[in-house]
Amino acid sequence: MRKKAKTVNSTEKLSIIICTLGRYEDLQHCIDALEPSLQNSKYDYEVLVIDQNPIESRRKLHTPYIKQIFQDELGLSVGRNLGISIARFDLIAFLDDDAVPCTDWVEQVCGTFARDAERKFCALGGRVDPDWRHGQRPTWMNESLERYLSCINWSDSPRLISASEYIVGANMVFRRQVFNDYGVFDPSLGRKGDASLLSNEEISLIKKIGHDRIIYNPFAQAYHIIQRPRFKQDWFRKRVYWQAISDLIGNTVWMSLQDARDRLSEFMLSCPAELRTVNGFNVDFHDEKMMSRQMNAIYALVIIGSHGFPVKNRV
Repeated sequence: MRKKAKTVNSTEKLSIIICTLGRYEDLQHCIDALEPSLQNSKYDYEVLVIDQNPIESRRKLHTPYIKQIFQDELGLSVGRNLGISIARFDLIAFLDDDAVPCTDWVEQVCGTFARDAERKFCALGGRVDPDWRHGQRPTWMNESLERYLSCINWSDSPRLISASEYIVGANMVFRRQVFNDYGVFDPSLGRKGDASLLSNEEISLIKKIGHDRIIYNPFAQAYHIIQRPRFKQDWFRKRVYWQAISDLIGNTVWMSLQDARDRLSEFMLSCPAELRTVNGFNVDFHDEKMMSRQMNAIYALVIIGSHGFPVKNRV
Protein backbone atom coordinates (compact mmCIF):
# COMPACT_ATOMS: atom_id res chain seq x y z
CA MET A 1 0.00 0.00 0.00
CA ARG A 2 1.35 3.40 -0.96
CA LYS A 3 0.66 6.59 0.86
CA LYS A 4 0.08 9.54 -1.44
CA ALA A 5 2.91 12.04 -1.42
CA LYS A 6 2.89 15.66 -2.47
CA THR A 7 2.77 16.39 -6.17
CA VAL A 8 6.11 17.34 -7.75
CA ASN A 9 7.20 18.24 -11.26
CA SER A 10 9.50 15.25 -11.44
CA THR A 11 9.15 11.71 -12.69
CA GLU A 12 11.33 10.35 -9.89
CA LYS A 13 9.42 7.88 -7.74
CA LEU A 14 10.96 5.65 -5.11
CA SER A 15 10.38 2.03 -4.13
CA ILE A 16 12.05 1.26 -0.79
CA ILE A 17 12.79 -2.41 -0.04
CA ILE A 18 13.65 -3.58 3.47
CA CYS A 19 14.41 -7.28 4.00
CA THR A 20 14.05 -8.48 7.57
CA LEU A 21 14.84 -11.59 9.60
CA GLY A 22 14.84 -11.85 13.39
CA ARG A 23 14.95 -8.09 14.03
CA TYR A 24 11.44 -6.76 14.49
CA GLU A 25 12.61 -4.33 17.19
CA ASP A 26 15.34 -2.86 15.00
CA LEU A 27 12.99 -2.88 12.00
CA GLN A 28 10.64 -0.64 13.97
CA HIS A 29 13.52 1.79 14.61
CA CYS A 30 14.14 1.83 10.86
CA ILE A 31 10.47 2.46 10.05
CA ASP A 32 10.16 5.16 12.73
CA ALA A 33 13.19 6.97 11.31
CA LEU A 34 11.97 6.58 7.73
CA GLU A 35 8.52 8.07 8.38
CA PRO A 36 9.51 11.76 8.73
CA SER A 37 11.75 11.40 5.70
CA LEU A 38 8.76 10.18 3.70
CA GLN A 39 6.37 12.79 5.09
CA ASN A 40 8.80 15.65 4.40
CA SER A 41 9.45 14.55 0.83
CA LYS A 42 7.73 15.89 -2.26
CA TYR A 43 8.37 12.64 -4.15
CA ASP A 44 6.05 9.68 -4.54
CA TYR A 45 7.05 6.42 -2.86
CA GLU A 46 6.18 2.94 -1.69
CA VAL A 47 7.71 0.85 1.12
CA LEU A 48 8.00 -2.93 0.80
CA VAL A 49 9.08 -5.09 3.74
CA ILE A 50 10.20 -8.58 2.70
CA ASP A 51 9.70 -10.64 5.87
CA GLN A 52 11.61 -13.94 6.03
CA ASN A 53 10.91 -14.66 9.68
CA PRO A 54 9.73 -18.21 10.51
CA ILE A 55 5.96 -18.63 10.38
CA GLU A 56 5.68 -19.21 14.13
CA SER A 57 7.39 -15.91 15.00
CA ARG A 58 5.93 -13.61 12.36
CA ARG A 59 4.31 -10.35 13.40
CA LYS A 60 1.93 -8.20 11.41
CA LEU A 61 3.19 -4.67 10.86
CA HIS A 62 0.57 -2.02 11.51
CA THR A 63 2.11 0.90 9.62
CA PRO A 64 -0.53 1.76 6.99
CA TYR A 65 1.77 2.75 4.12
CA ILE A 66 3.97 -0.36 4.37
CA LYS A 67 3.31 -3.45 2.27
CA GLN A 68 4.56 -6.51 4.15
CA ILE A 69 5.37 -9.57 2.02
CA PHE A 70 6.12 -12.87 3.76
CA GLN A 71 8.71 -15.10 2.13
CA ASP A 72 9.57 -18.63 3.29
CA GLU A 73 12.85 -18.96 1.39
CA LEU A 74 15.82 -17.51 3.25
CA GLY A 75 18.47 -15.32 1.68
CA LEU A 76 19.10 -11.59 1.51
CA SER A 77 19.62 -11.69 -2.26
CA VAL A 78 16.47 -13.79 -2.64
CA GLY A 79 14.51 -11.24 -0.62
CA ARG A 80 15.86 -8.28 -2.52
CA ASN A 81 15.07 -9.96 -5.83
CA LEU A 82 11.47 -10.57 -4.72
CA GLY A 83 11.22 -6.90 -3.80
CA ILE A 84 12.54 -5.87 -7.22
CA SER A 85 9.90 -8.03 -8.93
CA ILE A 86 7.12 -6.37 -6.93
CA ALA A 87 8.41 -2.77 -6.90
CA ARG A 88 6.50 -0.40 -9.18
CA PHE A 89 8.81 2.57 -9.48
CA ASP A 90 11.98 3.41 -11.41
CA LEU A 91 14.17 4.12 -8.39
CA ILE A 92 14.65 1.04 -6.20
CA ALA A 93 16.25 1.62 -2.81
CA PHE A 94 17.47 -0.86 -0.22
CA LEU A 95 17.78 -0.28 3.51
CA ASP A 96 18.86 -2.89 6.04
CA ASP A 97 16.29 -3.66 8.71
CA ASP A 98 18.74 -2.28 11.29
CA ALA A 99 19.54 0.90 9.33
CA VAL A 100 18.28 4.27 10.59
CA PRO A 101 17.96 6.80 7.71
CA CYS A 102 18.34 10.54 8.27
CA THR A 103 15.29 12.81 8.22
CA ASP A 104 15.84 14.02 4.63
CA TRP A 105 17.05 10.69 3.24
CA VAL A 106 14.25 10.40 0.64
CA GLU A 107 14.79 13.99 -0.48
CA GLN A 108 18.55 13.45 -0.84
CA VAL A 109 18.11 10.22 -2.77
CA CYS A 110 15.39 11.37 -5.17
CA GLY A 111 16.84 14.85 -5.53
CA THR A 112 20.20 13.45 -6.66
CA PHE A 113 18.55 11.45 -9.44
CA ALA A 114 16.14 14.27 -10.34
CA ARG A 115 19.10 16.59 -10.99
CA ASP A 116 20.67 13.96 -13.26
CA ALA A 117 18.76 15.00 -16.38
CA GLU A 118 21.14 13.11 -18.68
CA ARG A 119 20.85 9.94 -16.56
CA LYS A 120 24.60 9.65 -16.10
CA PHE A 121 24.17 7.86 -12.78
CA CYS A 122 22.40 4.55 -12.41
CA ALA A 123 23.21 3.86 -8.75
CA LEU A 124 23.70 5.78 -5.53
CA GLY A 125 25.25 4.92 -2.19
CA GLY A 126 24.82 6.91 0.99
CA ARG A 127 27.08 7.42 3.95
CA VAL A 128 26.63 4.84 6.71
CA ASP A 129 27.83 5.48 10.27
CA PRO A 130 27.81 2.98 13.14
CA ASP A 131 25.08 3.25 15.78
CA TRP A 132 26.49 1.94 19.07
CA ARG A 133 23.21 1.99 21.00
CA HIS A 134 23.75 -1.60 22.23
CA GLY A 135 27.09 -0.88 23.89
CA GLN A 136 30.29 1.13 23.93
CA ARG A 137 32.48 1.31 20.84
CA PRO A 138 35.35 -1.19 21.37
CA THR A 139 38.76 0.39 21.98
CA TRP A 140 40.31 -1.76 19.23
CA MET A 141 37.81 -0.57 16.61
CA ASN A 142 39.08 1.57 13.74
CA GLU A 143 37.65 2.89 10.47
CA SER A 144 38.99 -0.06 8.50
CA LEU A 145 37.23 -2.56 10.76
CA GLU A 146 34.02 -0.50 10.67
CA ARG A 147 33.77 -1.29 6.97
CA TYR A 148 33.13 -4.92 7.93
CA LEU A 149 30.02 -3.47 9.67
CA SER A 150 28.78 -2.00 6.34
CA CYS A 151 29.83 1.48 7.43
CA ILE A 152 31.42 3.82 4.86
CA ASN A 153 32.37 7.50 4.72
CA TRP A 154 34.18 8.21 1.45
CA SER A 155 33.74 11.97 1.13
CA ASP A 156 32.19 15.10 2.62
CA SER A 157 30.47 15.98 -0.66
CA PRO A 158 28.71 14.04 -3.43
CA ARG A 159 30.99 12.54 -6.08
CA LEU A 160 31.56 9.44 -8.17
CA ILE A 161 33.08 6.53 -6.28
CA SER A 162 36.65 5.55 -7.13
CA ALA A 163 37.78 2.13 -8.33
CA SER A 164 38.76 1.16 -4.77
CA GLU A 165 35.43 2.25 -3.24
CA TYR A 166 31.98 0.70 -3.13
CA ILE A 167 28.46 1.21 -1.83
CA VAL A 168 26.87 -0.96 0.85
CA GLY A 169 23.59 -2.83 1.00
CA ALA A 170 22.53 -1.03 4.17
CA ASN A 171 21.91 2.14 2.14
CA MET A 172 21.89 1.96 -1.67
CA VAL A 173 19.64 2.90 -4.61
CA PHE A 174 19.48 1.75 -8.25
CA ARG A 175 17.59 2.73 -11.35
CA ARG A 176 15.43 -0.17 -12.51
CA GLN A 177 17.38 -0.23 -15.78
CA VAL A 178 20.34 -1.70 -13.85
CA PHE A 179 18.39 -4.89 -13.15
CA ASN A 180 17.03 -4.98 -16.70
CA ASP A 181 20.53 -4.68 -18.16
CA TYR A 182 22.65 -6.69 -15.72
CA GLY A 183 20.24 -8.96 -13.89
CA VAL A 184 19.29 -9.06 -10.23
CA PHE A 185 21.34 -10.01 -7.15
CA ASP A 186 23.26 -13.29 -7.26
CA PRO A 187 21.44 -15.66 -4.85
CA SER A 188 24.71 -17.56 -4.28
CA LEU A 189 26.01 -14.45 -2.48
CA GLY A 190 24.64 -12.52 0.49
CA ARG A 191 23.39 -13.57 3.92
CA LYS A 192 21.23 -16.67 4.32
CA GLY A 193 20.10 -16.55 7.91
CA ASP A 194 22.81 -17.54 10.39
CA ALA A 195 24.29 -20.22 8.13
CA SER A 196 27.14 -18.00 6.94
CA LEU A 197 28.30 -14.42 6.54
CA LEU A 198 28.46 -14.48 2.77
CA SER A 199 28.41 -11.01 1.24
CA ASN A 200 29.41 -9.18 -1.98
CA GLU A 201 26.04 -9.41 -3.72
CA GLU A 202 26.17 -5.64 -4.30
CA ILE A 203 29.90 -5.66 -5.15
CA SER A 204 29.23 -8.13 -7.96
CA LEU A 205 26.61 -5.75 -9.36
CA ILE A 206 28.91 -2.73 -8.98
CA LYS A 207 31.53 -4.43 -11.14
CA LYS A 208 28.98 -4.79 -13.93
CA ILE A 209 27.72 -1.21 -13.66
CA GLY A 210 31.13 0.50 -13.49
CA HIS A 211 32.33 3.01 -10.90
CA ASP A 212 31.85 5.93 -13.28
CA ARG A 213 28.07 5.49 -13.10
CA ILE A 214 27.74 5.26 -9.31
CA ILE A 215 27.47 8.39 -7.18
CA TYR A 216 28.18 8.62 -3.47
CA ASN A 217 26.08 11.12 -1.52
CA PRO A 218 27.11 11.56 2.14
CA PHE A 219 23.94 13.54 2.84
CA ALA A 220 21.77 10.49 2.06
CA GLN A 221 22.98 9.24 5.41
CA ALA A 222 21.93 6.30 7.53
CA TYR A 223 23.12 4.87 10.83
CA HIS A 224 23.70 1.13 11.12
CA ILE A 225 22.67 -0.35 14.46
CA ILE A 226 25.57 -2.57 15.55
CA GLN A 227 24.28 -5.87 16.88
CA ARG A 228 25.75 -7.16 20.16
CA PRO A 229 27.68 -10.13 18.65
CA ARG A 230 29.59 -7.65 16.52
CA PHE A 231 31.19 -6.09 19.59
CA LYS A 232 33.36 -9.21 19.84
CA GLN A 233 36.49 -10.04 17.90
CA ASP A 234 35.41 -13.62 17.19
CA TRP A 235 32.59 -12.20 15.02
CA PHE A 236 35.16 -10.23 13.01
CA ARG A 237 37.30 -13.34 12.56
CA LYS A 238 34.27 -15.14 11.19
CA ARG A 239 33.32 -12.11 9.11
CA VAL A 240 36.72 -11.82 7.38
CA TYR A 241 36.79 -15.57 6.71
CA TRP A 242 33.46 -15.35 4.89
CA GLN A 243 34.58 -12.16 3.14
CA ALA A 244 37.44 -14.11 1.60
CA ILE A 245 35.02 -16.86 0.52
CA SER A 246 32.69 -14.24 -0.97
CA ASP A 247 35.57 -12.62 -2.85
CA LEU A 248 36.58 -15.99 -4.26
CA ILE A 249 33.02 -16.71 -5.43
CA GLY A 250 32.60 -13.25 -6.92
CA ASN A 251 36.12 -13.09 -8.40
CA THR A 252 36.97 -9.94 -6.42
CA VAL A 253 39.98 -11.19 -4.43
CA TRP A 254 42.30 -8.24 -3.73
CA MET A 255 45.24 -10.19 -2.32
CA SER A 256 47.71 -12.02 -4.58
CA LEU A 257 49.15 -15.38 -3.55
CA GLN A 258 52.52 -13.78 -2.77
CA ASP A 259 50.87 -10.97 -0.83
CA ALA A 260 48.89 -13.56 1.12
CA ARG A 261 52.09 -15.38 2.04
CA ASP A 262 53.69 -12.10 3.15
CA ARG A 263 50.65 -11.09 5.26
CA LEU A 264 50.54 -14.48 6.93
CA SER A 265 54.28 -14.39 7.70
CA GLU A 266 54.03 -10.82 9.02
CA PHE A 267 51.29 -11.82 11.45
CA MET A 268 53.04 -14.97 12.66
CA LEU A 269 56.32 -13.14 13.27
CA SER A 270 54.48 -10.38 15.15
CA CYS A 271 52.93 -12.89 17.57
CA PRO A 272 54.54 -14.15 20.77
CA ALA A 273 56.19 -17.55 20.25
CA GLU A 274 53.31 -19.43 21.91
CA LEU A 275 50.85 -17.94 19.42
CA ARG A 276 52.79 -18.80 16.25
CA THR A 277 50.44 -21.70 15.65
CA VAL A 278 46.74 -22.05 14.87
CA ASN A 279 46.17 -20.56 18.35
CA GLY A 280 47.17 -17.16 16.96
CA PHE A 281 43.97 -17.14 14.91
CA ASN A 282 41.75 -17.57 17.96
CA VAL A 283 42.97 -14.92 20.38
CA ASP A 284 41.70 -11.39 21.04
CA PHE A 285 44.12 -8.51 20.59
CA HIS A 286 43.62 -5.17 22.32
CA ASP A 287 46.09 -3.55 19.93
CA GLU A 288 44.25 -2.48 16.76
CA LYS A 289 47.42 -3.02 14.66
CA MET A 290 47.65 -6.66 15.74
CA MET A 291 43.92 -7.09 15.26
CA SER A 292 44.25 -5.82 11.67
CA ARG A 293 47.19 -8.13 11.05
CA GLN A 294 45.14 -11.07 12.32
CA MET A 295 42.26 -10.14 10.02
CA ASN A 296 44.62 -9.97 7.03
CA ALA A 297 46.21 -13.28 8.02
CA ILE A 298 42.82 -15.03 8.16
CA TYR A 299 41.95 -13.65 4.73
CA ALA A 300 45.39 -14.71 3.48
CA LEU A 301 45.00 -18.25 4.80
CA VAL A 302 41.74 -18.69 2.84
CA ILE A 303 43.39 -17.37 -0.32
CA ILE A 304 46.40 -19.67 0.07
CA GLY A 305 44.03 -22.57 0.70
CA SER A 306 42.11 -21.78 -2.48
CA HIS A 307 45.39 -22.39 -4.36
CA GLY A 308 45.83 -25.80 -2.67
CA PHE A 309 48.37 -24.58 -0.08
CA PRO A 310 51.22 -24.67 -2.63
CA VAL A 311 54.79 -24.96 -1.38
CA LYS A 312 56.82 -21.92 -2.39
CA ASN A 313 59.36 -22.50 -5.16
CA ARG A 314 58.25 -26.10 -5.42
CA VAL A 315 59.55 -27.82 -8.58
